[in-house]
Amino acid sequence: MLHGWLPAALPAEARRFRSADRQLAETLADAGAELVDRAPDVEIADAGDVRGDAMQAIVCIDEAQPEGGSLLVRAPRRALASGRTRLRAAGARRAIRRRGYRDAQTLMWDLEHFVWLPDVRVRLRGHTVAELLPQRAVVVGRRDGSEPTLLDAVVSEAGSLVGGGLRHGWPLARAAMMVVVCEQAVLRLSVGRGRAKLERQQAALDALRATDPEPVIADRLPWALGQGRTGLADWSLDTKLVGATAGARLPPSLLADCVDFLVALHRAGQRPPPDKRSIASTAEIVAAVATRDGDAQRLRALGAALEERLRDVPRGYGHGDFWTRNLLVAGDRLTGVIDWDGADPDCLPLVDLLHLRLSARREQTREYLGAALVSHLLPWAKAGGDDIARGYAQRIGLRLEPDLLEAIVVAYWLARLAFEIEMFSDRVRRPVWLRGNVDAVVDVVSHGSHPWR
Repeated sequence: MLHGWLPAALPAEARRFRSADRQLAETLADAGAELVDRAPDVEIADAGDVRGDAMQAIVCIDEAQPEGGSLLVRAPRRALASGRTRLRAAGARRAIRRRGYRDAQTLMWDLEHFVWLPDVRVRLRGHTVAELLPQRAVVVGRRDGSEPTLLDAVVSEAGSLVGGGLRHGWPLARAAMMVVVCEQAVLRLSVGRGRAKLERQQAALDALRATDPEPVIADRLPWALGQGRTGLADWSLDTKLVGATAGARLPPSLLADCVDFLVALHRAGQRPPPDKRSIASTAEIVAAVATRDGDAQRLRALGAALEERLRDVPRGYGHGDFWTRNLLVAGDRLTGVIDWDGADPDCLPLVDLLHLRLSARREQTREYLGAALVSHLLPWAKAGGDDIARGYAQRIGLRLEPDLLEAIVVAYWLARLAFEIEMFSDRVRRPVWLRGNVDAVVDVVSHGSHPWR
């Protein structure tokens, strides 16, 4: 559910909403809003369906390009989509004004990119082409342009924790959350179910703090400064770490720092939790969305076989989403690791390193995770991996044989898909996503000859 933009558009005091979008209505209701048909504070509708009986109107526009394709295909497709978005937004502004909303503004945005706030001035130098060509927009019409947004209210309240106002640029929109990098700290806020991500991150960091982590970990974590609820938004304020987001390139010095971090992190989670999730249970989650005849049964058998093969492999703490967008670097050295809502104290070894390796490749090839796993990670595992993986395993006392590495790779695939299916409900309604991530791997791992099956 792509609702991370909500705090930038909703009035801080709004409580009554009318929405034609069922998922958006559910998100608002989960946040405590009242859903009404008459006299709403805010109406959310297509441009032609705006009634004009609220203090504010919102029109959502989505021209996101189809998935996949080479850079030469994606770049012009994105430019066209961004152009269509701007044209539709201009039409929506005119429609909104005809309904009596004299102040109409467009907030351009895209998933994992910025929300372009009209009243925030940001230098465009250094931004990628994708960031400059957003494919989504929210058109906001107000009868009174002076009312603060939910984002304004949260920034004001959270600022009291650092002794003054938080100064920030454009916020980052994620699927169910907004991330605001301020000069003094990092603010995360969500409306509705996205609060679970805030809660999971806080729980993970609290658990790590209780282990008295080594400096190689502790100095790179975004410790919480505070949290709260303002209006319909839940939020947390974290320490701001040094560095910038890493690129797809993984220089040797950065990779070495990552291995040091992950080895120390693994050691921090030696006590298995009472509610640990089995490999079989993750296989069941993936099996539940399988669409081809026999695949659900194959996935369940695969989960049971992996459970047996990996039963005695030492578990430890894992980040859960260890890839370049969640790493901060300075001069090719690791300075911070962010986004801990997927952390797991009972994680198989090497999983975070596998995710980093595969994600760096996918950033360049734009492959689906399953397709990249088949073309790259499984052949690499069958060949015994590399010196980096073997060195990691040796440092945690694990003898890394090719069949064991292959089993860990497949278990990683099941766990990653289960995580995405649970976090993003739209995945199971996208046949292309299912083919690229589920079918492609089932065809390989359920029909081949594997020592652990």
